[in-house]
Amino acid sequence: MKQKLKIVFLPLIAILAIVILVYFPTVKNKDQKKSSLRYIESLPEQSVRTDFHDVSGYYQIAQKYQKNAQYNDAIFYYQKLLKTNPHDKKSLLGLAFIYIKQGYVKEEKEDLSGALGDYRKAIEVVSDNVEAYYNLGNVYAKLGRFQEAIKSYQTAIKYDPTHENALANLDILVNYIKSMDKSGQEENK
Repeated sequence: MKQKLKIVFLPLIAILAIVILVYFPTVKNKDQKKSSLRYIESLPEQSVRTDFHDVSGYYQIAQKYQKNAQYNDAIFYYQKLLKTNPHDKKSLLGLAFIYIKQGYVKEEKEDLSGALGDYRKAIEVVSDNVEAYYNLGNVYAKLGRFQEAIKSYQTAIKYDPTHENALANLDILVNYIKSMDKSGQEENK
C-alpha cells in the first residue's frame, strides 16, 4: 500500500513542479496568475509533503503573491514554510520585507501606530533588520518619542555603520534635542 502511495505522490509533485516552472513564466495577465495560484492551492493536501520540493513550491507561491502585492496570502505561505523550517533565511527575509512594505503604506496614511507594529514585526522576524530599525526611528521621531528614535537609529547604525540616512537622521535629532535643551535653559534664566 505504501508503495502505491509513493507512486501517486511522485506524479503529483512532478505536475506541481511543471505548473510552477513552466506555466507561471508564460502567464500574461493578472486573471491568469490568480487562477494559476488558485489551481496550485486547490491541489489535494495529501499531495503536499514536507520535503524539499514542497518547500520550494511554497516559496514560489509566496513569492508570486508578494510580487502581486497580495501580502496576506504571501505571509500565509511564508509562515507555512517557517513551520517546517523556522530558520529558513529566504522565508524570513521575505516575511520581513512584507512587514516593512506594509509599514511604509501605513506610515504614508499617517497610521503611525500601525507602522510601528509592522516594523516591530519585521524586527521580530529578522533581528538585525537595518531598514526596519531605521523606519522605526523615523516613526518614533514623528511621534516625538525622541529617545526611542535615537535608540532605533543607533541600532540601525550598529548593524550597518554606513547607513547614511540613519547617520544623518541621528545627527539631526541629537542636534535638535541639544537646541531644545539650550533654549529651555535660556528660558529658565
